[in-house]
Amino acid sequence: MSGYLPLGTFLHLLKPSPRLYAAVLITTGALLLVPDRVLKPISLDVFVSQHRPIIAIAALGSAALLLADALWSVGGRVVASRRRKSELRAEAERAEQAGREERAAQERAVQASLARLQKLTRDQKAMLRPFVVADVRSRRLRMDDGTLQALMGSSILGSGTQTLNYDQRMGRYAQQVFIQPWALEHLKQHPELLDPAQ
Repeated sequence: MSGYLPLGTFLHLLKPSPRLYAAVLITTGALLLVPDRVLKPISLDVFVSQHRPIIAIAALGSAALLLADALWSVGGRVVASRRRKSELRAEAERAEQAGREERAAQERAVQASLARLQKLTRDQKAMLRPFVVADVRSRRLRMDDGTLQALMGSSILGSGTQTLNYDQRMGRYAQQVFIQPWALEHLKQHPELLDPAQ
């Protein structure tokens, strides 16, 4: 085993903690500022007078290192804070963009749905008319009706349950069917869409 320090240990020794810089600064500052009459009883007056330039360099060096470490720490926090703000801003912009895209998709879906109301067949108009005339949200309808299936496929009508019951009055299986709120509102505002003559 060689007598040399491992490189990692050597580099670690070159980067002591700020507490060491502070201790060196306090010690060297005290040696430089305390009067000789205080140092004489502890036999440090001769040492300080002979090594004053070295002590002063140690004091300045430790002060500089302490200041540099403080600035580095503050700079690191500022950079981290700016990076975090930038990430939050980018995340907010992504969320806003996603919201805009979702609203645009919903608007396109609504426009497509409204366009389907412009192209209703005579049978579809006849099936939708009672919803608007009676201003009701749901009706019991025969499930084997192709017109009903077409309106459900267009998402103009929907069914809240899959339960089918045999309806004696209709003589067929029937289900409670509801009209989509947007379709009911649009047809109430534009009753001409249900005019069988058009």
